[in-house]
Amino acid sequence: MKDLGTASYCLGIKIERDKKNGSISLNQTQYVERVLRKYNMHESHPVTAPLDTNKSITKSVANMEDLMQIPFQAAVGSLLYAARHRIRG
Repeated sequence: MKDLGTASYCLGIKIERDKKNGSISLNQTQYVERVLRKYNMHESHPVTAPLDTNKSITKSVANMEDLMQIPFQAAVGSLLYAARHRIRG
């Protein structure tokens, strides 16, 4: 075993220490951003609802063929993994 110093990442989770307050925070931002890039969804913007209830999906999507290229089951599964394994304080 070799001492590599203070850990900053472990299993894709970023570790941040605040010695002044004696706290440690963990986040999965890098994992989520990597998943969004993998499925070409990195330019998405957060919204309060998944879809505007006043719009039809066919009107909201510029090119339906581009939409069909996204493997939604894999993309949603990857994001659900992060949500289910989120760090609880």
